[in-house]
Amino acid sequence: MLTIEYLKSILHYDPNTGIWRWLQAPKFGRVEARDIAGSPYKNKQYWCIKIKQKKYAAHRLAWFYMTGEWPEDQIDHINRDGLDNRWNNLRPASNRENQQNRWDRLHTRVF
Repeated sequence: MLTIEYLKSILHYDPNTGIWRWLQAPKFGRVEARDIAGSPYKNKQYWCIKIKQKKYAAHRLAWFYMTGEWPEDQIDHINRDGLDNRWNNLRPASNRENQQNRWDRLHTRVF
């Protein structure tokens, strides 16, 4: 189980930019300290960070990092951009609320 202490010992989250950076290089791979952590996943809809061979959604990690608690349900991206993990763009949501936001995104036309 990932603890807040361990998370904060290996990664830094900037709530103003939503960017995660490694504080220390993971044991395996070509990543170095201060490199941006993670990569897009799920068809580039969300940012994912692998810690000890387990993938975590960066927006869920952000919630955990900032509050010290795992989200009870889902975390919604207010501006509907799943790659934008700035703290002011994240909010807790039920599945229904999150799906409504997704439906709105899919059916909003830009003129």
